[in-house]
Amino acid sequence: MHSNKVISNTLLHLLLIICGIPFVFLFIFSFIEIVNGKEIFSLSSFKELFSPIRLTELKTITLRAVLVSLCATLVSFIISYFLFKNASKRFQLIFLVLLTIPLLINESVRVFSWQLLLAENGLFNSMLSTFIGNEVTLFNGSNGNNVIFVMLVSIIPFGIFINTASLSVTPKIYWKVSKDIGMKPTATFFKIVLPISKTSIAITFIISFFLAFSLSSEVNFLGGASKISIRNLVLSFMSSGNFSAIFLLGSILTLLIFFIGISIKSYKKS
Repeated sequence: MHSNKVISNTLLHLLLIICGIPFVFLFIFSFIEIVNGKEIFSLSSFKELFSPIRLTELKTITLRAVLVSLCATLVSFIISYFLFKNASKRFQLIFLVLLTIPLLINESVRVFSWQLLLAENGLFNSMLSTFIGNEVTLFNGSNGNNVIFVMLVSIIPFGIFINTASLSVTPKIYWKVSKDIGMKPTATFFKIVLPISKTSIAITFIISFFLAFSLSSEVNFLGGASKISIRNLVLSFMSSGNFSAIFLLGSILTLLIFFIGISIKSYKKS
């Protein structure tokens, strides 16, 4: 009897165990501190990571990631829907290729270019001032507008890829039935498009959140005086020798991803 499985359950479980070993060590090292050259069990990582200062930094990073991921999910889904409904396959392909090109550029070079465009005397402010007729400083180096804007520009393409792919594989019978019964575009969007796109929208939000959560170059180049990011948080732990706090942060993020994956799998089965 033939089987459709690519690999056996035994091999799959073995691969999962092998992939899980680094995360087990990550969790163990969260409770190990080196004192006078000796490794001892310690809960100091919790004290350091959950101190008021660190919690304030994590709150700032998390709220920024939530804001960016919500906006990126909404904008990317709307763009994907209009692409799917109004653009030819050829145009969709060209559009997606053009979206990919900036992502191939070195991150630091890309963000530094944004810094020049978003400077007080940069291109965007100059164009806005010319259009309005008065001097406008929408972007500058003293606030977080630059960071939010560039994060959105960087993350929206990932959402467009996900949602466009999801809409493209939707059975055509849905669109045929909606057309046959004379549903208006608004009704089609809310009664058909949104329900069948719930999974892709959720995945877009989750991926956008973790991307925004981890982005740091944008903050370093564009964040003005406040440069709160995961990279700088980790670097501060390293400079003070609190490596266990880094492992604890990694363990928490890993458990969060694992919980989200289990939740999505359970939801799809229900």
